[in-house]
Amino acid sequence: NTLPSVLVFTAINVTHGQFELVNSSSVPIFNFTQQQVNDGEIQFVHDGNEFAPSYYVKVNEVVLDTTPAPATIIFNKKPVITLSSGSITFTEKGTAIAIDFGLNVTDDRSMLSNATVAITSNFISGEDVLSFVDQAGIIGVYDGGIGLLSLTGSSVIANYQLALRNITYSDTSSNPSVLPRTISFSVNDGALDSNTVMRVINIIPVDDAPVLVGSGGSF
Repeated sequence: NTLPSVLVFTAINVTHGQFELVNSSSVPIFNFTQQQVNDGEIQFVHDGNEFAPSYYVKVNEVVLDTTPAPATIIFNKKPVITLSSGSITFTEKGTAIAIDFGLNVTDDRSMLSNATVAITSNFISGEDVLSFVDQAGIIGVYDGGIGLLSLTGSSVIANYQLALRNITYSDTSSNPSVLPRTISFSVNDGALDSNTVMRVINIIPVDDAPVLVGSGGSF
């Protein structure tokens, strides 16, 4: 029957983050009332590293303290993508190439929900193409107007990793722009976005054989 305004929480042994007032961020606090919690005035901010936060909490109701108890925290790390080092090349009029068959995805969850692959620099509409074959419940849609390939569908990490490895790039022009294309990758596990990683594709032009065009007249 204690009023929320006099029920005081004390945070003890806080690691990898801090409690803060919502309207006074970056300033750690260790004591707050149930009323402040009810009113949405208290937030916990993780320090951004890969470790789960931990802390103990005790409660005071004017004259009595509880024994400090450890908090139970469900901590979701963001997915992480890594790519092979170096750039790759696409040769004019060549077959589509895999962007990175060495791509790897890790996460503390077993499933991913979506992924995005985009041509983020020097994209040429009507020329650059990202291709994907639907697989393992993962569906790909490519927007050729902006160079964006979206993958959706809940599937295990291994399936998404293979799907991303199988994405190919091609240039359909017989006179392509030779500016290097940058391709970005990111995934989402249903709660958090991964890091965004990028790989460069260098475009190698091929000299076309000369074509003789007659005037159409007679001699």
